[in-house]
Amino acid sequence: MKPIRRLLPDPLIARLQQHHELHHVVRDALPPALREHVTLADVHGDRVTLQVAGHSWAQQLRFHQRELLKRLNAQPGVQVARLQIRVQPAPPVTPAAPPPEAGSRHRPYADCHQRLRALLARLED
Repeated sequence: MKPIRRLLPDPLIARLQQHHELHHVVRDALPPALREHVTLADVHGDRVTLQVAGHSWAQQLRFHQRELLKRLNAQPGVQVARLQIRVQPAPPVTPAAPPPEAGSRHRPYADCHQRLRALLARLED
């Protein structure tokens, strides 16, 4: 089996390495509570796009923008003019499964089968 480095072109490997290094620069520049919610999404020209887990994290990230730009531009071969902050959409909410139903004798009267209703009505008389 060939190593993946042999299958990928050198420019792509260099870009992946730079992305990995810049991701660590960003994470190291942020406070621990914030760094877990920020991911380096893209580096394109002079723009770095950061993805955050929600609007409140995006707001906190904006307070660190200058420091991030300073640290990113300190890296060799990197010239970042602006940061773009993108909020990751929340995952779709799926309704919780209804609780398992208890035995038929515990079901509400209205949910019982028609025959059972008739039997219960006769017992009530």
